[in-house]
Amino acid sequence: MAVQIITFQLCSNPSTYQDFIVDDSVVLSGHTIFADYQCWESTGNVGAGPTGIVIFSGYTGCSQCNSTYNTWDFDNCDPMGADQQFSFPNSEIKQYFYTTGATISYSEECYTFTPVYTAGTGSTIPAFTVQTLKNNGLFHLDCPTCQAGPSPTPTPTPSITPTPTPVCISGQTDGPSWFYTDCCGTYQSGSLFPSYVCVNTAYPYSGIAIFTGQICSPVCPSVTPTVTPTMTSTPSVTATPSITPTSSVTPTNSVTPTPSITPTPSSTMGSTPSVTPTVTPTVTPTSSVTPSVTPTSSITPSLTPTMSVTPSPSTIPSGCTQYTFTLQEIYFLNQAGPYNISGTTTGGTIVTIATGVTNTQLISGYTTLVCYSITGGTIQSVGSCTNSVEYLVATPTPQPSPSPTPSKTPTPTVTKTPTPTKTPTVTSSITPTLSVTPTRTPSITPTPSSSLPNVTQSVTPTTSVTPSVTPTPSISITPSPTPSSITISLVYQHQKLNSCSRTFGNIQKNGTTFYTWNTPFPVSTYSGTTTAHVGDLIDLSMDALGITSGCTALGYGCSVVGYSIVRNGVTVQTNTESSCGTGSINDTYLIPNSTTSLIIYITSDVTT
Repeated sequence: MAVQIITFQLCSNPSTYQDFIVDDSVVLSGHTIFADYQCWESTGNVGAGPTGIVIFSGYTGCSQCNSTYNTWDFDNCDPMGADQQFSFPNSEIKQYFYTTGATISYSEECYTFTPVYTAGTGSTIPAFTVQTLKNNGLFHLDCPTCQAGPSPTPTPTPSITPTPTPVCISGQTDGPSWFYTDCCGTYQSGSLFPSYVCVNTAYPYSGIAIFTGQICSPVCPSVTPTVTPTMTSTPSVTATPSITPTSSVTPTNSVTPTPSITPTPSSTMGSTPSVTPTVTPTVTPTSSVTPSVTPTSSITPSLTPTMSVTPSPSTIPSGCTQYTFTLQEIYFLNQAGPYNISGTTTGGTIVTIATGVTNTQLISGYTTLVCYSITGGTIQSVGSCTNSVEYLVATPTPQPSPSPTPSKTPTPTVTKTPTPTKTPTVTSSITPTLSVTPTRTPSITPTPSSSLPNVTQSVTPTTSVTPSVTPTPSISITPSPTPSSITISLVYQHQKLNSCSRTFGNIQKNGTTFYTWNTPFPVSTYSGTTTAHVGDLIDLSMDALGITSGCTALGYGCSVVGYSIVRNGVTVQTNTESSCGTGSINDTYLIPNSTTSLIIYITSDVTT
């Protein structure tokens, strides 16, 4: 079979092209190969040069290539254990395994991926998809995480007699698996570290660094938010409101029925009628005929609850914030590091947050406490690679930040309460025919009807008491402002300076490609403009390939590709690679605060 160099496009990103050495079986347009641990579809165009990447097998199209299961060797995480083969779809190898070295659990053993390929699957070889493994908790980042297993779950003891005396000491989690009992009596466990905790050292604990002598006092939450009512006492019956009756009191021998509840009278009638030449007769509370009085509406006071907010316990010191720094998945296998992390305070001062942070810590998420108010900063590699990446942070919520749980305020219930005693004020000359001496009863038991003996008058009050209602307090919640994102103009300009230069690549914004080029591009300048925002992540991916023999004869030796980023008129990041060296560039740039303009310059050239 004839061997040719054909240009292929990546099935998962058709704007990415690559040349491969293939035989006649896959040269037709639409035929697909599995190479570089990914699926590539033939363009039918003849390429310029080989890549040296091994091609595993061919397929009739992207769909068949992506969905086909193939077998790979996995090493047992236990050096004394037996290795195992597993099958996965082609589309998952590059994404989940080859670039991360991921680990899976199988038959109570842990196995980590190796890039050793075996075409096809056998009936005895286990086959999975990554989603299946994730759904069952069998997909892990590495061997230590897989072997650590789930956090221990304690068996709760119903009661302890006697209850251990709490000895509350501050501490910090310092391992990937920890547990303790807090000073509110709650068992805690997890894997996040470092994290500040308050430990009841009277109970067992593990994975905690205790700060000896540093006593802590947590605020323990209630199971149900407690509503502390403001008690309003029931009004005493000693108050005697003044009611001005009509100008004359007409004696009557009958009681005018009213729909009100008439108190049960107690009985002593025993005064001799007398004429009192005073404007206001004296009512002595010694005996017992109670005139029928139209009851006035009064408010039976209800409890107006006072909102009680129990703040959530927090062991993070006041003025500090916990941040987690995480490495992007596409860089899990890079050899950079260790890293130093710095921050920029709101006053513009550069402060050191952490030093010597490893790749493994960044991959799992490096969490630390920052006791400054920072707006962003830099993660700087201090190993063999000295690239740096800027980052931004959102304004953190101060710790602790309890939120009140609103509860319903009971609505006061208006009930009819008879006025126990009315002292009439007479505005004209009255010749009373009977001295009525009512007796006030502190506790009034209303009865539906009452027979009142010897009632000679009824008093119809002309005024009413307007009930006062205590307004229900309203809770006003002010939403936190959402920071606005600043839109900027992002310009890109690509110059291909020599026809012998063979480079290809693309630029992405937040994972979406907005410019790509390939080796056949003619000598020219290519440019364009797009929009971006502060906080957007720019990914730059480019490669330089070996030049053709005809260009070698002209004295050229290598293709060169490079870029520079100019922010607000100042160059802030550059990189250049040659086909005689590594050849590949995979860099990122995070657009920081105060950016007003951004230009990306790309150059394709050759060297002698």
